[in-house]
Amino acid sequence: MSSSLLNERLQTLVIRADGSATIGGGHIMRCLAVAQLWAERYGKVVFVSAEITTELAFAIANAGHDLKKIDADRGGAEDAKILANYGYHFLANTIVLDGYCFDLDYQKQLRRDAWTLVVYDDHGQRNGFFCDVLINQNIQATSEMYLGKATADTLLMGSDYAALRKEFASSAGTSRNYNKSNEILISLGLGDMTCMINDILAAVKESTVRHTKLHIAATGSDIPEIEKAGQKFNLQLHVKPQFDDIARRLQKSFFSILSASGTAHESACLATPMILVSVADNQLPAYRGFVSKNAALAGGISASFDKRTCTEAIDEIANSEKLRRTLGTNARNAVDGMGASRVVTVLGQYRSTKMESKNGI
Repeated sequence: MSSSLLNERLQTLVIRADGSATIGGGHIMRCLAVAQLWAERYGKVVFVSAEITTELAFAIANAGHDLKKIDADRGGAEDAKILANYGYHFLANTIVLDGYCFDLDYQKQLRRDAWTLVVYDDHGQRNGFFCDVLINQNIQATSEMYLGKATADTLLMGSDYAALRKEFASSAGTSRNYNKSNEILISLGLGDMTCMINDILAAVKESTVRHTKLHIAATGSDIPEIEKAGQKFNLQLHVKPQFDDIARRLQKSFFSILSASGTAHESACLATPMILVSVADNQLPAYRGFVSKNAALAGGISASFDKRTCTEAIDEIANSEKLRRTLGTNARNAVDGMGASRVVTVLGQYRSTKMESKNGI
């Protein structure tokens, strides 16, 4: 193969990530932000998934990327073997792993001399990392969390590396109105969150907030049950699919009630004041990080959810423009929307080194 043809093909980014009601959609969505910029700057992107929802598969296809299927146990040796085969087939320059099932053994199965290996993590609790680039985009992440655990040459830590899609990055820095409006956005991610949303709606009902439209981002299967809850509490609900123009809805919202996931970073970038809840253990670091920096109010943790705590947070944020401005400003200072660009710039530096190595330079 000629060096020019090799260079042309050695542009491929392969992303191994899953998304389902159990796993959630955050892994896929932040990888889509990275993929968006990689495709613009370098070339082809291939997603590889063992579990994927129809909505997420559509989002990948709509962005112009390929999607390949793995028919094997997630995170097992066969999974890693199939992924490596895809890497060789597409002459991958870079492989990204985003998910909690890709342990140290899985990472070691992927030869780092063949491509740059990138691993996303959220809490630093694995037994080790064997990669070139390790990314933890959560607001509280530091390199010290990975002392003695990571062989990575490069650690990208903190919300400076929060990967957001272009519709959020392009809106970063725009002026924000903190006056009262009649819209609140509630989004808890892709999982089955009907019970948790019911609890939040009960908290809204007991708050002092009145005559407000509650825009709820949900998966299709949850929508009928959520609408029933709205009728029970006599609340004005507008329930729509999870990926229906969430950037615009965040910008229009008085404040948001969100899970401490990727949507929290999106809300922060747009300076939307937010109340956070943690609906899974892996969300606790981001939940505590945003709250500790006064960039969000604490709405509660699903395992020990206290409706009164959530109601008090709703009343506090709804009745103070000064608080909303403080929360929004602090959140935007933490997440400036340039994270995906910073990540892809680093990966591009590795890409150039790989291409020089392949060409014998």
